[in-house]
Amino acid sequence: MKKLFLIYIALFCYFFAGAQILAPMGSGLPAAPDKISTYKEGVAVVYTDKNLEIGVQYWNGDFWNELPSPISSALVQQQVLDLIAHNDVLYLAYSYLNAAGETVNAVSTWDHNNWKNISNKVITKSFSLNKLLVEDNTLKCFGKFVANNQRYNILKLENNVWIPEGNVITENIENDVFKSINFEGDKVIATGSFSNPINNFATLAEWDGNQWKTYENPPFLGENITLGTYNQNIVVYGKSKFNSQSVNMKISGNWRDISAGLENYAVNDIKQFAQIGGDLFAVGEFVDNTTNKVSNLMIFDGKAWAETYLNLSDIQQVYSLENTVLVSGDFSDNSQINNIGVIYNDRAQITARVFEDLNNNCKKDENEQWMSNYPMQLEGLNTTFYTDFDGQLYLPVYKNEYALNASEYQHYTPTCPDIELNVDQHKTYYGAALGVRQELNIYDAEVKISDINSYSSLTNDYKTAVLCVNNIGSKFISNGQIVLEIGAGISNFTSEVPYTKRESNTIYWDLNVDAHKSTCFKVSYQITDVDASDIIANVHLQEGNTDKDPSNNQSVVKYKTGSQPSNYKHCANGKIIKPETDVMTYKIGFTNETVFTATSVKVVDLLDDELIISSKGLAYLSSHNSSARTRVRLILTEENTYKHKIITSFRNINLPPKTTNETECNGFVDYDIHILPVKLGDVICNSAKIYFSNENGLFNEPIPTNEVCSEVSETLSSEDNTSTGNLNEHVLEKLKISPNPVSDRLYFENESQNTYAISIVSSIGNEVITAEIKKFQNQEIKVSDLAAGVYFIYSNGVFVKKFVIN
Repeated sequence: MKKLFLIYIALFCYFFAGAQILAPMGSGLPAAPDKISTYKEGVAVVYTDKNLEIGVQYWNGDFWNELPSPISSALVQQQVLDLIAHNDVLYLAYSYLNAAGETVNAVSTWDHNNWKNISNKVITKSFSLNKLLVEDNTLKCFGKFVANNQRYNILKLENNVWIPEGNVITENIENDVFKSINFEGDKVIATGSFSNPINNFATLAEWDGNQWKTYENPPFLGENITLGTYNQNIVVYGKSKFNSQSVNMKISGNWRDISAGLENYAVNDIKQFAQIGGDLFAVGEFVDNTTNKVSNLMIFDGKAWAETYLNLSDIQQVYSLENTVLVSGDFSDNSQINNIGVIYNDRAQITARVFEDLNNNCKKDENEQWMSNYPMQLEGLNTTFYTDFDGQLYLPVYKNEYALNASEYQHYTPTCPDIELNVDQHKTYYGAALGVRQELNIYDAEVKISDINSYSSLTNDYKTAVLCVNNIGSKFISNGQIVLEIGAGISNFTSEVPYTKRESNTIYWDLNVDAHKSTCFKVSYQITDVDASDIIANVHLQEGNTDKDPSNNQSVVKYKTGSQPSNYKHCANGKIIKPETDVMTYKIGFTNETVFTATSVKVVDLLDDELIISSKGLAYLSSHNSSARTRVRLILTEENTYKHKIITSFRNINLPPKTTNETECNGFVDYDIHILPVKLGDVICNSAKIYFSNENGLFNEPIPTNEVCSEVSETLSSEDNTSTGNLNEHVLEKLKISPNPVSDRLYFENESQNTYAISIVSSIGNEVITAEIKKFQNQEIKVSDLAAGVYFIYSNGVFVKKFVIN
């Protein structure tokens, strides 16, 4: 195998060369955040966009969710003051200029549906509104306020009313300012410019819950400027006329100098501190006394400060979030790191792109495009990684030796040798560009057909399916043919695209499709007999043209008896899969059961750890193919393994509510996941989340699907162990199933408040009937149409009972 050895200084030393990496956080933000706050399971950010208007977005762990604008665009000189979350409610402090040219301060809340201004006259007329803080589970405003001719620095919110409390530390209320606020134990510590009768000038003050006072024994006699915490100890950046210390930390009541490493720098400013693991980050301005090089991010490892080498163009904030630190500012890497990113100090990162190498010379030319969703592989790792929409891969790795290249995929082959990397530092190895070129003069037509909602049906149900042919070859397909064979249990067949001819239950369409293009349309029909409702789609080329891969020339829909569930995940492989299974097929059906028209939908599918995507990759089909984009995100586990999260976004599909249109309210996405062999005895379980957005573009809380499980096993038989040790006793206590043996109908009595998703599986592992037994309801399922033999009942993916049809 050819290898390409790279000199790291030449190719990889961009701005990611230190002992940390900067990873993308979704696709980033349109502007650098002014403030960041923990919110629900993620973070919320507020920024001022290019139109100088305030915007708010929430990172929910899957994507950035843009909230409606909190302020009317008619208000000018909008300025963000602070952002905080309390009891799952978001509080935004801001200011604007009113018609009289006066600055107005305000506080608004976001309650998951609407923004509400909760300001009163004391807020709007305040001299300043500097900080929002939660103390003793109460939201408080810090600033300079006047109420009833009295001056205050704190307002607390009780029953949606702002109430002044405590004394004033800022006697010169027109000019004094707050700069930084933090907690030291149960006390609030503040820096700023404070003048009062006790001390004519102070830069550090404390609030004990009842009153303000100047801080005794401050670390800096000149000026205390910025507060932070490190290992739960208060940290202060400041300036003093009497020594060169820049940062002090309070340990056991005593201030300790932790400025080691900064003596070689002019510390012009520190704006913020944030901790990750045992490291403390500081964002500010640090000028090397020898080289005059300016750095805006430094790191303290417990002993000394050093440059991080994450020298982006303009770092403005750092923010601690669980075991990571967010960094934000006015920077971009022309891909996904836009204005915000995540710092990790326990891993390395490889970035690489794939391009279509038209002239086969392993050199990216201007007319050669980047390849999105293209699979790549590392030698030594048995999984596949995908580029994003910009053709970029951000691959987190642990220290090891790797060989990286693009995969062979859809008749494309690599044109560059492997890149060998000795990953021996926690840094980003940046900039690899790898070429691929498709084999010329080949035909390859791929056909797919899928029901628009689910593979369950009851007699006389009306169904719709999407039929797609993809030309993944390099030659134009002309005078081809799509052939659809429908079972005898299907009637009232119609097609969105007129068919060429029909012979009994066989329907034909002419096929002409360009290379790398698709043709898709819907077909509708009525199920009159579920057992005779199979649909087989085939694609044929013109006589004399040979299809390069005939294995993808057929696609089948098989229905089973059951109602059509809403927002449900199906596995076409069934409850039992064999160890040699190389493709897992999942359908995620969604139904708009909200009260609004869904402008967009996002489906997030988190794959089981045991599913490792092979080099053959991932294929997908959706109900709104032209509006859908799918990307694969990587999650690196502590065990040095990867989990894949597949996100499909449907934009501008305008899905009506079910209450107004039961036919058009449905959609789906199917994934054909080529996998490496799974192990005998493994249980593969997957679930998904579905998000719907309203007319404002805001996505609602995710709707979780059911969990679908498949056991890796040889075929089941009537001799399998069915002792009570194998049963889910908890389910059987609440869900009564009888009789056994059975000849006509099974009866289910649900005595619990849970809804059970029931699957009946044959002895060879085929799922033949599905149903949903709602809470506190009884239901019967007809089984007389099934062949005699042994069957198994699963509830929510868990085996609960074996029964016999005689």
